[in-house]
Amino acid sequence: MSARQPLLILFCALLCGGAIATGLLVLPQDRQMPAMPTQTQGHDRSEAASQATPDGALDMMTATQPATYTPSEKRRGDLDPVEARARVEANIATLDTRFAAETPDAAWAMREERALGAFFAADALAAQGLPAPDGLQIACRSATCRISARFADPVEAEMTTQRLAMHVATDLPYRAVMPRALDDGSIRVEAWYSSTRIAL
Repeated sequence: MSARQPLLILFCALLCGGAIATGLLVLPQDRQMPAMPTQTQGHDRSEAASQATPDGALDMMTATQPATYTPSEKRRGDLDPVEARARVEANIATLDTRFAAETPDAAWAMREERALGAFFAADALAAQGLPAPDGLQIACRSATCRISARFADPVEAEMTTQRLAMHVATDLPYRAVMPRALDDGSIRVEAWYSSTRIAL
């Protein structure tokens, strides 16, 4: 062993020990991982609105916290068809009551109805590869628009409602969509699109 080797070993030991000590000083002992922020969808225009959302919807309101589930509740898939239909009907009635109570704004309603009508025009839908629904009804008040339409099957209904949600996301970011299976196998979709969560 040369005379320099003990010094080199001592130097390495001091260097490693200094690095460990520095790391212990820099990192606090009670350091915790920061909480991950909760993700939301849509725009955050009216978060002060009520948190309650009806059950039984295909695609209930954007910009809401993830739904919680308690063991005493039944998921939609656990409901028998009669109970599921009754729940959807009750939710539709609740949303219709809120929609009817909304103060009318003729100018706003006319503008939004025209924009929605343009989306549902047969040629506009065909350009997106979407079929035109039957029995289309569009009505707007002052912050919310209500749409009712019948689709041949659930796939057509879902494709069209998803595309519509993207189309109106800027002006009407909040939505509640209620599909109902009809006896002939078609789907009647009742939907509400709103600029404010308070309305839904």
